[in-house]
Amino acid sequence: MITEEELLRLTSMGYTDGEILDKEFIEIFQENKNESEKELKKKLDKLLKEQAGIIDSEESGEKSDNEESEEDNTDDSEKTGEILSPDEI
Repeated sequence: MITEEELLRLTSMGYTDGEILDKEFIEIFQENKNESEKELKKKLDKLLKEQAGIIDSEESGEKSDNEESEEDNTDDSEKTGEILSPDEI
């Protein structure tokens, strides 16, 4: 159970109602609520990123679906921001 003060703390840290009501989010919060705000936010943000599938491939050892599709679509001739000389146009 989360107290009103704890809810205020989480909302002041920028979390939404939907995030706060998540079971895993509450568990991580309860386990770490005595940590500093910086450390608590780090752990809660990591959970939210894992849930969204946006965790760093270095941390999880896996790539999100989005990262894999970006690699598959990479083509040297279509580099974004590449400046071509007039001869190459």
